[in-house]
Amino acid sequence: MELNRRDVNTLSRFMQDRDRLSKKFNDSLRNWLVEHYGDLFRLDGQRCRFTADQKRRLKEELHKDYPRFNWLQGLTSGMERLAMASLLNQEKLADIRPDDQYVLVRQVAGDFSRAGVKAGLPPQISLRLPVDMLLKANPDTLVVVENLDVFDQWQQANVGAEILDSLVLYRGHNSMTRGVKSLLQQVPPQTRVVLFCDLDPKGLEMGFTTPGNPQLLLPVTLDEALALRSNGGIFKKQARARAFLQRQSAGAWKPWIDWVVKEHRAVMQQHLLEMQVPLEAVTC
Repeated sequence: MELNRRDVNTLSRFMQDRDRLSKKFNDSLRNWLVEHYGDLFRLDGQRCRFTADQKRRLKEELHKDYPRFNWLQGLTSGMERLAMASLLNQEKLADIRPDDQYVLVRQVAGDFSRAGVKAGLPPQISLRLPVDMLLKANPDTLVVVENLDVFDQWQQANVGAEILDSLVLYRGHNSMTRGVKSLLQQVPPQTRVVLFCDLDPKGLEMGFTTPGNPQLLLPVTLDEALALRSNGGIFKKQARARAFLQRQSAGAWKPWIDWVVKEHRAVMQQHLLEMQVPLEAVTC
């Protein structure tokens, strides 16, 4: 078993307090101490009890087993994995993860000048760029696309040229969303943010939860042809998102929210591109 970041800091704080000789650790940390240093303390229920000499010996053993790490300092914030590797063999204890400071971007024509990149590249190319670089480039419009395959085929979107030619970001899922979130939290208020998601409860929910007060890219017309592309199974799985939408003040998004929630619709982005559905950017 390896320690997580919380356990490392808990043990570090215990070692920093010279006068404290007992502590009730959580199960994972207590089991780890029993496994590796069980001869240096006495278990009293869920509490670990040390003598002063035993705690001194624990400090010595920890230093011997982890010679690069200062247990009297603990883990500091703002560390990347390379920096963590200089301290411990568990580089993933770093609080800055690889995707926290990067985003995946593209432009239809392969012209990345809006991202601060001078070189022209083939249209199908996307670049993984630092958030700081994009902040310095200060693009006037950012289009955030939910799904990777739609991001790759963005040139097929039926939108006006001012949006089609904008800098496009892949929103990502799980860890990849952190870089985009960091960027959107830091862009100037005048930056136009356009969010293109699935036309389903979760996609509409993103309009309310994404930083930057985004516009939503939505179908101009909600017709029967579009309704035929709805996936009822996906809609049924999104009860939490439906409940969220029902608690919001929908504003200008209300016609699309009503169409999705009241008519039980869930239309994926791929169908909006394949059908060449005209799209418009709508402010809530």
